[in-house]
Parts: sequence; C-alpha cells; structure tokens
Amino acid sequence: MLEPELLYFLAEDDAPEIRQEVAKNEGVPLQVDQIIAQNAIAEVRSELT
Repeated sequence: MLEPELLYFLAEDDAPEIRQEVAKNEGVPLQVDQIIAQNAIAEVRSELT
C-alpha cells in the first residue's frame, strides 16, 4: 500500500483516471475519500467504495 501522504497527492491529481484508481482503493484513509467525494467528475466519485 502507498503512504497516506502520496494518496492525498494522487487524490487531487490532474488526471481523472488517477483519481478514479485512488477512489477504488479500499484501504485509503477517510480523509482521502472525502477529497474524492468533492470531485467535480461524477465518474470519479462513483468509484468510491
């Protein structure tokens, strides 16, 4: 698993595909899920587990 600090960074990446992969990861901290939940792209938000 990646370090939480890296996941925070990737959750705000410019590429939606990267943010989607972060959202699919069940082991991310709650704060990272909260970042993804605020994403403007519905496809990214829909990947939250």
